[in-house]
Amino acid sequence: MEQRIRTRVVKDPAERKREILDGAMELFATKGYEQTSMRDIARHLNISLGLCYRYYDSKQKLFQEAMQQYVEDICAAYFTILHDETRDLTEKLDLLFHMLKEEEQQMRYHDFFHQPENIGFHEELAVKLCKYMQPHLQQELQRYAKQNHLKIQHEELLLSFLTYGQIGSHASVSSPDTQQLHQLRVYIDLLLKQECIPDDTI
Repeated sequence: MEQRIRTRVVKDPAERKREILDGAMELFATKGYEQTSMRDIARHLNISLGLCYRYYDSKQKLFQEAMQQYVEDICAAYFTILHDETRDLTEKLDLLFHMLKEEEQQMRYHDFFHQPENIGFHEELAVKLCKYMQPHLQQELQRYAKQNHLKIQHEELLLSFLTYGQIGSHASVSSPDTQQLHQLRVYIDLLLKQECIPDDTI
């Protein structure tokens, strides 16, 4: 009888980690987090359970890294706009809010994070997004102030509001509607006018 030999595919560690993260999130989104085991993930990817545990020693750690990867994937498009030196800050903010309004529901795992039973995960995702975006937004605020000869009176406070201050509206089960996003955009303009004043030292 001919014996079937299973050939092990050797992949670059970074590629393998990404494969496991993506496969895990696909299962979490379809089966639910609690209903998905490490064995399910290994079976879904057609790899050994031991290989899964070589990279992630628990489902919790795997999920945390998968969330962080999702955050970075989401922010990649935002950063393309945010760091575009051909646009001013107002135009960048307008485009970012337009993306939030038009594209949020098309995000890959939008439905998973907006399920009522996953509200805790959604809040955690919102905090991770803010933390990841904050230094990039700070860089653009400083660039805006320098280009326009302005001084930011309370930079840390302004930055905290522009990021973490919006968690309440973005971390709820339902996405912000058009009116809410418009109002948030108005508040941001008011804050920028209040906090960014002419720099008399220049």
